[in-house]
Amino acid sequence: MKKIIWYEVFGAVDINDEECGTETKESFDTLKEAQDYMDKHKNEGLSIDEWEMNKDGSGVVKRKTIC
Repeated sequence: MKKIIWYEVFGAVDINDEECGTETKESFDTLKEAQDYMDKHKNEGLSIDEWEMNKDGSGVVKRKTIC
């Protein structure tokens, strides 16, 4: 089955939120787009996870943390 790969940029929950932990800031189809986003938001302490799922939407798995 064909796999779909995407990149999630995430960071700490905004200070004004009552929650703690991390949240998704943006998702991208390519690693370059995710890295460009991080370059524009250097002071936010962001990271990138690489995700994979089957074309039918099943089998969502985090493949690795890029940075």
